[in-house]
Amino acid sequence: FMEIKTTAVSANRLTARENVQFLQEGDIIVPDNKPDIEKILRTSGNVVIDSTNIADGRLNYRGHIALDCLYLSKGENKKLHTMSKDIEINDFIAISGIEENMSPKLKCTIENIDTGILNERKINYKISGNAFADVNEVVEINAVSSIDDLSENQQKLTTIKTTKNICSKTEKINIKEEVAIPPTKLPIDEIISIEPTLLNTEAVPSQDSVKISGDITASMLYTSNESSVPEVFDIDIPFDGMIETEDVEPNMEINTDLTITDFYYDVSEDENGENRIVNLEFVINACIEAYATQENEILEDAYSVNNNITMENETLCYDREVCRNKSQCPVKDIVSIDNDCPAMLQIIKAVGTPYIDVISIFDNKVVIDGVINVSILYVTGDDTMPVYCANGAVPFSQTVEARGAEEGMKADVDCVLSHIGYNMISDREVEVRCALNTNTIVTEKICAVLATDVNIEPMDRAVIDGIAAFIIYTVQKGDTLWKLAKRFNTTVEDILAVNDIENPDLIYPGQRLIIVKHIDWQRIYDVVKLLGMQRRSLWR
Repeated sequence: FMEIKTTAVSANRLTARENVQFLQEGDIIVPDNKPDIEKILRTSGNVVIDSTNIADGRLNYRGHIALDCLYLSKGENKKLHTMSKDIEINDFIAISGIEENMSPKLKCTIENIDTGILNERKINYKISGNAFADVNEVVEINAVSSIDDLSENQQKLTTIKTTKNICSKTEKINIKEEVAIPPTKLPIDEIISIEPTLLNTEAVPSQDSVKISGDITASMLYTSNESSVPEVFDIDIPFDGMIETEDVEPNMEINTDLTITDFYYDVSEDENGENRIVNLEFVINACIEAYATQENEILEDAYSVNNNITMENETLCYDREVCRNKSQCPVKDIVSIDNDCPAMLQIIKAVGTPYIDVISIFDNKVVIDGVINVSILYVTGDDTMPVYCANGAVPFSQTVEARGAEEGMKADVDCVLSHIGYNMISDREVEVRCALNTNTIVTEKICAVLATDVNIEPMDRAVIDGIAAFIIYTVQKGDTLWKLAKRFNTTVEDILAVNDIENPDLIYPGQRLIIVKHIDWQRIYDVVKLLGMQRRSLWR
């Protein structure tokens, strides 16, 4: 009787991946405290997913789109203003094969926003975008790790390396900061817009907690009573926070999805009585996933000189992280203003949104191709349209070093614009300079055959007796002493001893070996001992 030992092998597996389009349309009414609309200059939006769950084969999600509209007001003193609307999202994606115990991940991006003026107090909007859904599960198989009482040299073991999700947690982080406008800038009359971005984010695990850190960069556009041209002030706020996460350990991999879900501000006077103090509060939604790498030694193959050993196998398919890399690349191009737009006199600010078109994987590298959609807000020489916003596109192609990456693997890339600069070349051309931050994770799908059970039966004596006492064998390509020992029902030790080989790994094609059938001396001794006991019993 031989005892079989098993070990639990757990791994993460991507069960389903779905990409669907969404469409939202409706109206925005100008608030009572805002002036009438002359022209819509720019409309931007950000999708915030608040919750997801799986039920009845559907990935349900709730959230909102924070829509901001920058417009020029009517009247003699045409000024910039903004109005905002939170558009509720309550939708689902039908995905075959998903179950409630699986872990969904959803990311939504806006591709296009069309707006039209219905009247001076009302506009309509149409928002189109994409929802990218990943559904993961943890799979587990009890695999045979060894067979007791079977010689180690008759068992071939291998190590399987897997990644398992240990915990998932979502928590909100509140960041409050007081920012003073420097004397080199004009005091604030009205804040038109604040556009925050998260940069340089890091997640560092420790025992039962994860430290989140990074920077909030925000471009603030405001008006001042001392100038007809709006002012821009860039804010940089470092932040950190500790999130308690049970079962997390310092050596684990952490994936984070950080989103600014809400932000608030108000303006107050400084010690000189000028509106130069901005009180800011940002709410960051932090989704954290902790992964542990596990290494399990499992039985790949086994044989016995006296028994038939057959294994029952099961295939485990799972996803394994190959590499991850954070990088930055400069992007520069000339953006030309269309002829139907008024000529530029002075640029106020430029903003950009990156979109990825194609991700290609080659040996040890990932190539990301896309475009940065750029909006340039500027002062014109036309009194009827003193401020205008022109759009352009800056293509980019970035090569990311990714050790171990190969064609056929999967790459997930997050892309953020960390900086945008500009230089007016003429009244219709602008040189745009961008710094693009990318976070790339490459994974591969692995399918491993695991032994889940072993059947051991005594070998037929006639089969053993039918094996030749010895043969002379010529080594073939791919042969190992372990394979030869199993094939000819002998042991590696016997082959080494007969052929006077010191290193079992140094055999080569064309080498001639003498392979002698294994003699089970212990069995012969047991038989002789039994016969002797029977003979003494008869003599009595």
